[in-house]
Amino acid sequence: MWFEPFYKMDRKKSLDSSNFIVKATPETCKGCGLCSKRCPMEALTMKPFPAADPKLNRKAQVPKLTAKHCIGCGVCVVKCPTQSLILEPRPIISDPPATALEWVKDYWQARER
Repeated sequence: MWFEPFYKMDRKKSLDSSNFIVKATPETCKGCGLCSKRCPMEALTMKPFPAADPKLNRKAQVPKLTAKHCIGCGVCVVKCPTQSLILEPRPIISDPPATALEWVKDYWQARER
């Protein structure tokens, strides 16, 4: 599509993100990795967590968020079997473009950066 190159620009404005971001609770995570597998933006990766309960989390891994890639879609939250992920409001709220013209202007401004 015509907006594909927009996606490849370090994902800054590939999709307008929601005003939410994922927050993980490592203490309740079982380390299954479903969240990182299902994330469409590859914003979650599994990282070692030595303080994990060996009975609950056998792999001793928890999700690590790359905030600049997260669009706040909530797919990872829905897939988490232990409900260790939640969506919380972003610190800075941004309004989506009201019209297609505004979206195109944002595209060209991001492209010039």
